[in-house]
Amino acid sequence: MKQQLLPRLARGEVIGAFGLSEPGAGTDISAISTEATLATDSVTVSGAKTWISFGRDAGVFLVFARSARGPCACIVEAGSPGVGIEPVDGMLGFRAARLATLRFDACQVPAQRLVGRPGFGLSMVALDALNQGRLCIAWASCGAQRACLTATIRHVSERRTSRGTLGDEPSVRSAICDMRLQLEASQALVLAATAALARRDGDAPQRLMAAKLFASAGSARTAARAVELLGAVGCSSRTPVARHFRDSKVLEIIEGANDMLRTFLGERYIAEKE
Repeated sequence: MKQQLLPRLARGEVIGAFGLSEPGAGTDISAISTEATLATDSVTVSGAKTWISFGRDAGVFLVFARSARGPCACIVEAGSPGVGIEPVDGMLGFRAARLATLRFDACQVPAQRLVGRPGFGLSMVALDALNQGRLCIAWASCGAQRACLTATIRHVSERRTSRGTLGDEPSVRSAICDMRLQLEASQALVLAATAALARRDGDAPQRLMAAKLFASAGSARTAARAVELLGAVGCSSRTPVARHFRDSKVLEIIEGANDMLRTFLGERYIAEKE
């Protein structure tokens, strides 16, 4: 499977998508209901996945399901019999994600398409992918913060008032200070989490959760402040800060909703007694 698929993915000949979220299972991945029936030479998949990034364009899906032998992950090609793809439109943000709902109606694939043995689908494959996803969202959040800060500084430096520029106002300077410190704190936390993941530290997953939570929450605050400081200009769909404002709300939800992460991390921090 590696020889057949990985070179095509690396060359960009085919796009892959991560099939985990379901209509009734988002942050709580243990609640997935998609079923996989395992036979000697085949795997039959039935169920639905939704909010799948690049689902409408992907040629191959990594699908997670339950089976009698434990959670499993398998490779399913988009053109396989029994696979239905429904585009999801009208999203608030992340509109370039090309979301789709996937439906599997007794879709049968060769047994060789299993990734790892049954029982490791969630504990190994899915959680490792979630670690990478949270790292990406954390860095994307830092990028959104920086873009909003840059656009805001440019605007307040050029916008004239009766007393000079908007940037001369004490309240505006205070807001710029907060935005800059938020960015630097986010970057420091995400860099530490990145290093922990590279070293394969035991606490890397927890650090990644914290980095994703802090950076995405900071992105939402920074984007909202940028829209306010740009005034009517910031509310225009033609300005980047409006897009970052919409996207930042999505960043707080995907790869683990922030409220769930706060609950989990708070429990861990109390247990550490430090």
